[in-house]
Amino acid sequence: MRALRGVPGGGPAEHRTVTHASGYGEVLRDRALMGFLGCAVWMGFVYVGQGLLVLLFLRDQLLLGPGLILLLTTFGNLLAVPASTRWRRIADRHGSAVVMAAAGLLTAGCLVAVACLGCGHAPLLAVAAVCALLPVAESGHYVASSRGYMLRMKPELRHVTNAVWSACGAVPAGLSSVAMGFWLRGGTTAHYVTAALGYALIMLGGILVCVRLRGPIADHNQGPSSVHDPARPVGGLVRVLAYVLRPGPSVAVIELSALAHGATAPGPRQGSGNS
Repeated sequence: MRALRGVPGGGPAEHRTVTHASGYGEVLRDRALMGFLGCAVWMGFVYVGQGLLVLLFLRDQLLLGPGLILLLTTFGNLLAVPASTRWRRIADRHGSAVVMAAAGLLTAGCLVAVACLGCGHAPLLAVAAVCALLPVAESGHYVASSRGYMLRMKPELRHVTNAVWSACGAVPAGLSSVAMGFWLRGGTTAHYVTAALGYALIMLGGILVCVRLRGPIADHNQGPSSVHDPARPVGGLVRVLAYVLRPGPSVAVIELSALAHGATAPGPRQGSGNS
């Protein structure tokens, strides 16, 4: 319970009587929340479909066995655990939308790689890399979207907001799975390649929307750092991915942690140095 108290958006709700009709109307008129929700749903549509696409691609196109498929997907999920910490640091410093855009860029690149693997020879190392990176990207999206949603939610409207968020997220996710299943029924390489490229294009559209999102001060971009520069969004997103995917600690870890908590570098001690 003490840990849950630190979750963003978990403050006490105001005692205010809200009818269902007025509550839904107020939530739907909240531009900051609905804009963020629309972007999260847009990108979530791709994440659900690409999961089905990759699994069927491994089984039906590359003819991999169930054991090897399980090994590849498990390895990716294990890598997503430490990556979530770095995604969180970037979200605390630069906002949830930056993390969603960077994760979307990584996903789009992986989908293009899937299309290339379907067109020719598929080395196992390249397949393993794609299977490892996709869960890392997906973890970043869900870390950032959940964080941004809670920071934009009004405590007195939390029940209505949860209902809207759940419904808007679940319906497109189901449609994505159904659409992908129907499209891949053709079973040809062309179907898999076009599905991967089509979902990559949809994700790129979501990235363009995401980098233009503006949020509350608690989830607002706080200026450039060594990891991301808002003035150069494309290069900044590439540096974000380099930071997340780089193994081992880095100087940026200390910088992001300090800036996210408002820490400043200590000055020289008094009495030291030349006066």
